[in-house]
Amino acid sequence: MRYSRKKSIRDELRALELQAQILEDRKPINAFLSNLQTRIYSELSKQVTEQLFAETGVESGTFTLDGSTVIWGKLGDTITLTVYDVDGDVTTITIPVGSLSLPDAAANETDETTNTGAGN
Repeated sequence: MRYSRKKSIRDELRALELQAQILEDRKPINAFLSNLQTRIYSELSKQVTEQLFAETGVESGTFTLDGSTVIWGKLGDTITLTVYDVDGDVTTITIPVGSLSLPDAAANETDETTNTGAGN
């Protein structure tokens, strides 16, 4: 019975700590900082993506973000993105850009117009 009471008190303390953390996270300044951080990461991601798929310009690059090192490079029709995290784990993404083909928006519009005739 005594163990059960100690466990109940521990659980109650954990719940109170969690509630306090949730209240802290919901403060306007913390919401603002979280949103700002998200937008900065999004902009950085956009810039890296634009460099990766640019026809001309820089062929490789490196940057450090929050302790992780990101190395990217283009070689022929392949883009390689390698992330070394703070724990020493490595993630490599290889993108075969030479084989990617996106549908032409103008061609799709023409096809849709053609297929919407009276007999279709």
